[in-house]
Amino acid sequence: MGAESAHIDLISNHSVFRDDQSFLALTRSGGAIPPGMYSSFIHEATHHWCFTSPVGSSLSLLYLSIARRVLNWAATGDESEYAEILDDLLTYRFVLEWLRPLSEGLALFAEFDVNPDPAARSMSPPFDAAMLHLFQLPQRLRDAGESAGDAVRYSLYDDIHRWRFSPESVARKAELLLQPMSGPSGHYLMGYLAVKQLWRNAARRVPELADADLFMMFLRKMVYADYSLVARILDRSQPGATRALGAAEHLFDRLWDGPAPDGARVDWDAFHSSLRRTKWDPLPGATDRADGLPYVGTDNEDAVRQGVRLRQALNAEVLLPLEEHPDLDIFPRDFFANVLSERPFMWLCSTQGRWVPVAKNVGTVEVGGDVVFRDFKLRHASDDGLDRLRLDVYLDLYERYAFTTLGGDRGVFGVASGYDLDPEFVEEVLRTGLDREEILAVTRAFRQCLHEYTKSTNFDEVLEDLWSSGGRELLDQTYSSLAFDGDLAAHQHFTRTGISALMTNNAGLVRGLAAATLGASANMSPEAVAEHCDFDLPAAVQRATTTWPFPRLPLASVDNDGFLESAF
Repeated sequence: MGAESAHIDLISNHSVFRDDQSFLALTRSGGAIPPGMYSSFIHEATHHWCFTSPVGSSLSLLYLSIARRVLNWAATGDESEYAEILDDLLTYRFVLEWLRPLSEGLALFAEFDVNPDPAARSMSPPFDAAMLHLFQLPQRLRDAGESAGDAVRYSLYDDIHRWRFSPESVARKAELLLQPMSGPSGHYLMGYLAVKQLWRNAARRVPELADADLFMMFLRKMVYADYSLVARILDRSQPGATRALGAAEHLFDRLWDGPAPDGARVDWDAFHSSLRRTKWDPLPGATDRADGLPYVGTDNEDAVRQGVRLRQALNAEVLLPLEEHPDLDIFPRDFFANVLSERPFMWLCSTQGRWVPVAKNVGTVEVGGDVVFRDFKLRHASDDGLDRLRLDVYLDLYERYAFTTLGGDRGVFGVASGYDLDPEFVEEVLRTGLDREEILAVTRAFRQCLHEYTKSTNFDEVLEDLWSSGGRELLDQTYSSLAFDGDLAAHQHFTRTGISALMTNNAGLVRGLAAATLGASANMSPEAVAEHCDFDLPAAVQRATTTWPFPRLPLASVDNDGFLESAF
C-alpha cells in the first residue's frame, strides 16, 4: 500500500516519489505542487515530519554509528566492537519494525482524515506546506481581501474534498480497506485503524482533539518526540534485547494510555509552545526544526534529561573524524555530517538543466528549454566553463521554504528560490553541499557492508528469537487491539470475513464504502459526498449497516442528524 508509488528512507530522511517531475513546477515563479500529487505529498511529508524528531533522529544516529564501526571493520578486520555493534543493530531493527504500523497509520490518517483549518492556532508541517505550496493559501487570501477569509476557507475545503473524493483517492482508500490485518502488508491497515480509534477515543475525552490535525500533532509529539523513549533506545548499559523490548513495552504503555488518558488535563499553552522552534538543540540535523522544546507531559523528567544527553553524545560520536586508514581514503570524510544536515530537508525531485551565461557569474537556468531562474548570480563559485547543471528541489517544512540547489561535477554551488531566503540558511545549504546522490550511494554501500558483517553470525536467529519470545505478540496485541478498541469479537469477525466479503465482493460497493468512510471523517452527509463523486454510496452504506454487527464500531452508517459515521 503506497510502497509502489513512493517511499522514504529513515536514515537520510530522503523521500522518493513516483511522479517526482511534477514538483518542478515549484522552480517557476508562482508555481505550485499539482493537485494530483496531494495524497502522495501529504503521505510522505507526514513520514518526513515523524522522522525529523528526537526518536527518528536517534534511530538514524544509531544506524550511522553502526555504519562507522562496520566501516572500520571492513578496512581493518578489527572485531573488538562486535558485540556492541550487534546490540545496537538488534535495537535498531526491532524498534523500527515496532514503529512501522504507527508510522504508516499516521501517514494514512493524514491522507484520508485530516481537514486542516487555516485559522487554527497551530498547523502540522505537512499541511502547512500543502497550504503554502499546493493550495497557495497566502496568495488566495491576498487576492480575496481580508473580509473574505471565511469564503477562502470554504473554497479550500471544497478543493480538499474534490481531490480526496477523486477516483484515485477513493481507490486508494478502498485498497487500504481490503488489506489484510497480518502478514507483510498488515501494518498498513492495522496501523491506520489503530490511529483512527485513538482519534475517536481522544475526541470523546478532550473535545479539542476532535480536530484531526491537532490530534495528529499531539500523537506524533507523544511518541516521536518522546525523549524518555530515546533514553530506552540509546541506553548502551543495557543488552540489545533488553533495550528493544523495553522500548516496545514503553510504546505499548504510551499508546494504550492514549493521547488523552481518562481525567487528563492538557496544558494547551505549553503544548503549542513546544511546537515552536527554539535554539535549545543546535546540533547538525537538529530536531528543533520540527519540535522545539521537549513536551514532557506525563514523561518522567529525569528520563527526558537522560534521553537528551544520550542523543547529544551519540551525535558527537557519529561526527568524530574517521580513523586514518588507506582503505578509507576514498570515503567522503564529511559524509556523516552531511547526512545529519540533510535530514530536515524534504527532497522532491532532481532534473538536468543548462546554464546560459548573460554576464560574468550571472546566467539563466533552463530546464528542457524553459527558463526556470532568470539572471541568477553565482555568489560562491565561478561560471567558467559551466554548461550542464543538476537541479534538486527541496522543501524545508519547518522554515516554510521551497528551494533548488544547482550543482554538477563541482558539487553544489548555488541555491535558487522564489522565496526570500535567509543568507545564513543559504550558507548552511552550501556548506553542507546536499549531495543527495552521494548520500544515497554511500547508504546503499553501507547496507551491503552490514549484510556482509552479519551473514556469518547468528544475528538473524537472535532477532527472530526476540520476536518469537514475546515481541511479536506484544506488537500484535498493541495495534490489533487498538484497531478495534479492545473488541475481540469485532477483530475476529473482520479478520475472518474481510471487507470484500461484507460487500459481496462487489467492487462498486467497496468503493462506495471507501467514499463513505472519507465523508465520515469530514462530518459530511451522503448528499454532500455525492456532490464530489458518483459512487453508489447509499447501497454501500445500506449493505454495511445490515451486515456489520458491531454498532459501537460502525463500518458505515448515517446518524440521526443525517451525517455519515464510520470507525474505519
